[in-house]
Amino acid sequence: MRAIARWPEVLVAELPGLLANAASVSAGRHDGAKLAGRGTSSCSRTAEAIEEEANAFTLGIGPYSDFEADRTGEALKLLTQRVEDRRHEQRCRRQQLDQPTDQATPSSQPPAA
Repeated sequence: MRAIARWPEVLVAELPGLLANAASVSAGRHDGAKLAGRGTSSCSRTAEAIEEEANAFTLGIGPYSDFEADRTGEALKLLTQRVEDRRHEQRCRRQQLDQPTDQATPSSQPPAA
């Protein structure tokens, strides 16, 4: 039981490193063809944003500055929500990049016969 009680402490101590690793993996996962274009900068921005969140959490700055040590669970929830929001934004951008050009920009003109 003692190990379970320490789980939040261990998670808080290891979380920034885990997030940095996840951001690196996330940035490198995208399709090779997309890496030559806009997909690279989008993945890099997301990875950097996640790393910034991890650093802000670790240092207790930005949106995490109001959380005292006894409210670590609430800070973790905020961190998780903000990281998941960034990942969702990245998935939406990736879907837009993956769409064929003719589907990405709908035309007001009917197709030629």
